[in-house]
Amino acid sequence: VAEGYRISVSEIVGEEKVIVEAYNDLDLGDVNTVVLSGLKPETQYGVQVKAYNKFQETDYSELSVFTTQEATFDMLSPVATAATEVTMSSFVANWNALEGASNYYLSVYEKGRGEAEKSVADFTDGIKSLPEGYFTNTSATYASTAYSGQAVPSLRMSNDRTYIETPKFDSDVRTLSFWHRGTAKSDGSQIVIYAFVDNKWVEYDRIDIVTEEGGYIYEIADGALFAKLQDECHAIKLEFVKMDSGSLAIDDIIVGYGGSVIPNYLQGFEDLNVATSLSKEVDNLNPDSYYYYVVYASNGEINSAISNEIFVKTDKDNAVERVNEDNRIVATSENGVLKIHSANGYTEGCLYDINGMIVSMFSVEDGRANIAVPSSGLYILRIGNNVLKIFVK
Repeated sequence: VAEGYRISVSEIVGEEKVIVEAYNDLDLGDVNTVVLSGLKPETQYGVQVKAYNKFQETDYSELSVFTTQEATFDMLSPVATAATEVTMSSFVANWNALEGASNYYLSVYEKGRGEAEKSVADFTDGIKSLPEGYFTNTSATYASTAYSGQAVPSLRMSNDRTYIETPKFDSDVRTLSFWHRGTAKSDGSQIVIYAFVDNKWVEYDRIDIVTEEGGYIYEIADGALFAKLQDECHAIKLEFVKMDSGSLAIDDIIVGYGGSVIPNYLQGFEDLNVATSLSKEVDNLNPDSYYYYVVYASNGEINSAISNEIFVKTDKDNAVERVNEDNRIVATSENGVLKIHSANGYTEGCLYDINGMIVSMFSVEDGRANIAVPSSGLYILRIGNNVLKIFVK
């Protein structure tokens, strides 16, 4: 008795069969009908089915051939092409003509993000009950409150190159925080933070281990990973680099990942009717920023499907530094990190976006601070009574 079915769909090109990847030995479960979508119009396809149960499976059936119908206008879409004449503040969006179209509609947007999902490893139940997907090559914990974050226990790393990995998430890692404290003998040792990018581990940062009472919480702000790596990160690894002696406590690992993508349309560029034009200049943009565009068409009665999405990065601004002349506070930016210099006499500050929303509240030590910002753009920096406006690259 069959407990399930698998299907294989091929496009028939002359004497050859080209597998459709979406339906390559696809497990349908215990159903006997399926809707095939994403196929080409006016194209010949072949379908084969096999049955299986927990003991065995059949061979694939004979090929059943069908031809899809001619596409209607609502099934077609224009092809958007690469932007041209890209500058610091503008670009020209382009697309190819679609037969039967009487008007084109252009949308240009930035991408915002909804709230990230959270993955937490707080070692509440020790090493044996780590959340799914986490892995560590140590089996020790600290049961001391002095060497734990929010609660005991914490993860104990005593050997050089001991590490813990997060799961490899399907969506991108956006934020990270973890608590740590080293023993008094671990001065000079470091924690290396690796990011899993393009199926390999790359070093993102390395920090000296804090041994003072209370430990230290390390954080990566939303957007900082992508700003530095210029690619999506899908996992994090924390590795203990040991100098001579000492050990390390790690606790309260919190990874923010995924979340919905929300288009933030530029003013006047949501479904903008550009008549029969096959290009449109988009201006008043920020330097070194990311934009996207799509287009669809109308034949006067119905709309087409939406085109492919085109990504555009505007050119960089030359501005790299802003100085407060009163007390020589200097702010520079590099790879998505705002660096504060010469803020002597101050212990804290605050960074706002151009809309006045708080981006980061930070501490100043020895006149210096580093702040990871979520994206390039204009920010307002306040340290004491000093206010600086700075463009972060």
